[in-house]
Amino acid sequence: MQSERSRDPGKIQEYYGRILAGGYSAPLTQRVSRCLAAFRAFDQTGCPAMPYVCAWGEEGDTIWYEFASTRFLDLMKCKPARLANVLGKSIMGCHIYRYSDLNVGVEKKTLGREELIRIKNHLREAGKKTGLVEAVYKLALKHGTTVSLKDRANIELYPEDRICLSMGNLVDVSKEMEAEDQCRIAEEELSKANVQVKEANRRLSLAYGQMREWKDRLSTQLHGDDIGFLIDENGCILGVTEKGLEMAGKASLTILGSGISDLLDATSRDTLREGISKAWLGMSYRLPLHFLDRESRLKTFDTKFTAINMKEGKTLLLLMRPSDKDGPGPS
Repeated sequence: MQSERSRDPGKIQEYYGRILAGGYSAPLTQRVSRCLAAFRAFDQTGCPAMPYVCAWGEEGDTIWYEFASTRFLDLMKCKPARLANVLGKSIMGCHIYRYSDLNVGVEKKTLGREELIRIKNHLREAGKKTGLVEAVYKLALKHGTTVSLKDRANIELYPEDRICLSMGNLVDVSKEMEAEDQCRIAEEELSKANVQVKEANRRLSLAYGQMREWKDRLSTQLHGDDIGFLIDENGCILGVTEKGLEMAGKASLTILGSGISDLLDATSRDTLREGISKAWLGMSYRLPLHFLDRESRLKTFDTKFTAINMKEGKTLLLLMRPSDKDGPGPS
């Protein structure tokens, strides 16, 4: 067989392989002839699959194509004689699939371009032993796009000729690989989210522990209608009693971390800053503060500022008693 149909069905193209040009055994040449006839006929059906026949010598790295599908050549935009070279330069990486000996199903190994070049001879030897190659290659095409091609091929050895023959089929699986990448990214994001949730739960557990400690500390200082807040030097609320939550009309998770000044009438905010600064320096300080309750009614509290030391560091304890009650303010 000296010719085959070109990409234009009306023209004849010279045979571009090597094996049928002479010098090889009858079994090999007959096998290639039968494959070329069958693959050429298949290619003319218009099926989107892309059959090919390629070969290489056992002692060399050079691969050449005995036959390449019209669609394959159109995709790579090159002449048959340059196909192996153009394809090799286009490969960005690949996924290799195989059945595991450990009964864990199909294993997938992902190789980048550099690693693929480094171990290509090893992969060829593995294909020769199993007689089968199955991989997905990601290619960078000339017009700036990428494509993923699934390659499934049988490997046949001809020891007399020292030739390896690969008869395979390429299928465009770009959409499937894109979906797989999206699934992988989603799994990675889910894994990160799980780590974040675990860390949030850990911090929340610590926060609840601190809240219990602060609540116990406040409860030892309060009497009757007294209200207690624990704040830092910036006025951020670290702890609050149940009566404080009731007065503010807020849940503990909402009020913790907010500023106590948000609960005050505007006229009391400068007074608050004065009390915090003096108490932080170690002076026990008492003054009236005007709070807005859950119904925005103004309520005045005699408030005592006291610096206390806890495991987390220094905090301020605010003991508040309604000023309209009989008796002195908090002592």
